[in-house]
Amino acid sequence: MFLASDQPVPSMTNDALLESQSLMGDETVDTTREDLCILDSHVHFCDLARPEGVVWPEANSSLFRTMLPSDWLAAMQPRNAYGCIAVETSRRPEDDEWLLALAQREPLVRGVVLNLQPDNPGFSERLGPICQAEAFVGIRLRPIVHYDLAADTLRDSLALLHELQKTIEFGARDSTHKRQFAELASAYPNTTWILDHCGHPTAPARNDTDWKRAMADIAARSNTVVKISGLAGEIDTWRATFDYLLELFGPTRLLYGSNWPVSTLHEAEEDRIGTFARWLGNDRHAFLVGNAARVYGVAPSDAGASPHAKQPL
Repeated sequence: MFLASDQPVPSMTNDALLESQSLMGDETVDTTREDLCILDSHVHFCDLARPEGVVWPEANSSLFRTMLPSDWLAAMQPRNAYGCIAVETSRRPEDDEWLLALAQREPLVRGVVLNLQPDNPGFSERLGPICQAEAFVGIRLRPIVHYDLAADTLRDSLALLHELQKTIEFGARDSTHKRQFAELASAYPNTTWILDHCGHPTAPARNDTDWKRAMADIAARSNTVVKISGLAGEIDTWRATFDYLLELFGPTRLLYGSNWPVSTLHEAEEDRIGTFARWLGNDRHAFLVGNAARVYGVAPSDAGASPHAKQPL
């Protein structure tokens, strides 16, 4: 169900919410099975051995360590991990280059989302060679507060990405950035716009009216999708938020993203995957694998395909 921005924010009574949960999910799903396959849409990597150093994570962070695809794979066990989309956290060109090179030698990295500084002159020259790389799937504007989303230089870059049908994503913490996200999605309808981290709700949906209204406005644009990622604490506390997003976007416009290794600060990721599978029932495969494969242009695989081979999913 797509909701226009001038419609009232949907709400559900307790009885209706319970009924919707019974329809949307299958609490009998065996979430211990290894055939709950995963294409993780939001993962970060770094290598402290790089001579140029790293921007993220910061040296005083508990995450300050080398984190590579093999480490991510270990964290996903015993799930059947097809692979991941690696998302750059830095604006430095050398970090974009490092992540792209990592994807070219690591079969688990199915695609990379880079920065490429679209707000700076020379973007088309930077983009040209990158587009030759099969692993390049789109860009991320981060940190979003750095960008003037109305600037001509940035808009020219977005128009170029629009022509190439590359994805664009960012995290929108406040209502202004969520409104701008919706406006950009309308301005560039051939682009798939990906909202990171559930649109940064500040509290479970039942207590976050501003977030709910902004998300309804975004959902009204059919070229938008949302990553279910970045939810701190125990995932069960976010059930109302998940159900609200499922109501707005439907099961085909939500992407599973672990936000690994940040997710290691919370409960085990394999527990979250099992919870999502129970909530979604028959739609769990689309959420855990198929939607990200479609959005990022990774072809789905035959059921018997080797999950760690560099081949179509």
